[in-house]
Amino acid sequence: MRRSLASGNGPILETQDWAFAAATGERLAMHITYERGVGNKGNPAEIRFYSAKTPGFYQIFRQEQVLDILRNVTTNPPDRVKEFSFEGSGGSYARLFDGTEQVLSWDNILWINRSVLLP
Repeated sequence: MRRSLASGNGPILETQDWAFAAATGERLAMHITYERGVGNKGNPAEIRFYSAKTPGFYQIFRQEQVLDILRNVTTNPPDRVKEFSFEGSGGSYARLFDGTEQVLSWDNILWINRSVLLP
């Protein structure tokens, strides 16, 4: 993973390069350069996950986060993605990634707070 920031008279640009490789040949690589924005703090969410085996048993997930949407094809916020590339290949990934996949949303999660609780 490599990350860099560039600032000057204009907006702050952040570049990230990620690469993962497995001994079995699978490989994921991503490059992105985007303009930083102001994140939006969402309302806290609470989700309950119920056991299929024992329906009376469940776990509670509480989550808060600050999200900065960089590009989204369904809601059309201002596009702040300057460069993007993704590659998934090799081994079992060859069946998943054939080059026709399309990204729907580029999101920068500035911070996340998640609690997992038992009732």
